[in-house]
Amino acid sequence: MTEANDWLEQFWNDILSRDRDKIRSAYRSASEAERRGCLAHLRVMVIDPEYHEAQRESAQAALDVLAAEK
Repeated sequence: MTEANDWLEQFWNDILSRDRDKIRSAYRSASEAERRGCLAHLRVMVIDPEYHEAQRESAQAALDVLAAEK
């Protein structure tokens, strides 16, 4: 695995962890463009039935944490 792949895997593990500190830290580590992409993907995850219920719940938890940041 490359360093970029390692970062991306850890980023999503942290974003979907339901841990406020990990979510905030991961989000802050991303560029503005990556942040926009992250939020867009989380919104899709929340409503897409192809994702497992636990994944949708984790995505919503991340959105809730990030919304509180603004």
